[in-house]
Amino acid sequence: MIGRCKAIAHGSTALDYIFREGKLGYRLAFHNLCSREPKTIYEEMKVVSDYNSRCLNKFLRIEIGIAPKDEKRLPVSELMGIAHLFAKRMGLDNHQLVAVTHKDTNNMHIHIIANRISLYGEVYDTTFVSNKAARVAEEISREKNLTIAKEVKAKKKYQKTKASPMREQMKQQGEQWNKANQKAPDVGTLRNRNQQEGKGGQGSTMLTGARGVDKDKLLLGRASLLGG
Repeated sequence: MIGRCKAIAHGSTALDYIFREGKLGYRLAFHNLCSREPKTIYEEMKVVSDYNSRCLNKFLRIEIGIAPKDEKRLPVSELMGIAHLFAKRMGLDNHQLVAVTHKDTNNMHIHIIANRISLYGEVYDTTFVSNKAARVAEEISREKNLTIAKEVKAKKKYQKTKASPMREQMKQQGEQWNKANQKAPDVGTLRNRNQQEGKGGQGSTMLTGARGVDKDKLLLGRASLLGG
């Protein structure tokens, strides 16, 4: 199980999203709320959040991912328990929140939208809140013997770095073949060409070009290539 949390301003949009037809699975929790539909839930939350005019991001969006192998052994009642326990561990007892599951992806996940302003007008502290959500998810996973996201990630990373022996052998053989068949420069031909070009003739520079320098123009006292 993995948990994420973020403070958001668009509470109405977030509520519409989690209740959208085709995505909505089970309705797990309605905490400190009388309403059951997104529009009226938002209006109910707004009555409380309007008491604080300085806070901009007045809602919390929480996502709890369930590992595929854990889905079959988690009935709705257990998912409800996880949603309530997660909210409690996050310190949201005095906050309004709604929790539902989504079925629009291969992996089941829980969405929680909470009012960041408590029933007593206190603003929920979101310092390192995403880290806190991840820690709570790990704690609950261990208690309920569920898959722990951090361990799965570490295992996948180890498997990725540990390549198969056959693949490593083929890679080494390919490198050896490339090294053995690498085309080397023909040093002898280059040396002979330079020697032929260097025998007699006039030298050329960036200033004179391929024709070289006229000997008469090198005489002192006369007009030279560089003037004078």
